Amino acid sequence: MRVAVVGLGGAGAQAARLLAEEGHDVTGFERHRLGHDRGSSHGASRIIRYAYEDALYTRLTRRARALWDELEASAGEELFVRCGGVTLGPRDHPRMARVREAMASERVPFEGLSPAAVAERFPAIRLRDGEAALYQADGGFLRASRCVAAAWRLARASGAALHEGESVASIAWRGGRAVVATSGGE
Repeated sequence: MRVAVVGLGGAGAQAARLLAEEGHDVTGFERHRLGHDRGSSHGASRIIRYAYEDALYTRLTRRARALWDELEASAGEELFVRCGGVTLGPRDHPRMARVREAMASERVPFEGLSPAAVAERFPAIRLRDGEAALYQADGGFLRASRCVAAAWRLARASGAALHEGESVASIAWRGGRAVVATSGGE
């Protein structure tokens, strides 16, 4: 199948890589240069956490983590730093309860920590009475720009044609197929 990927940041670069690795004919377009600072996938880090109020996001994080782990293994470099994550808030607040419920329903291991336990384990954090923490050991952060660069490299190695500095002007349906017009032509 011929596939066009428009936007080659974190999500687009991964899509191009995975599609190319599955044998699809992939052409990707990024209006800026690789490594630009105009999107949400640039810079040193992006958090990966399981602590969401909605179990769907917790479930999606588990799948995303598996894909990031695959990227890291394929790239042969450290892209994910597992350092754990702490969610802080009023112990009895409905949002804290929803986060606990979401992680529990998705069988994501976590610990509830009291203010005293937080002070002992994380000396820089001081909770007040009535506050609590949820600690999830598998959280951490991605080395964002390195992840995008690795996905580009692996997509190209699998045959994807990735174009930097080329904007998509339009996508039209002609003669039973999609035609992508870019700043460089069709």
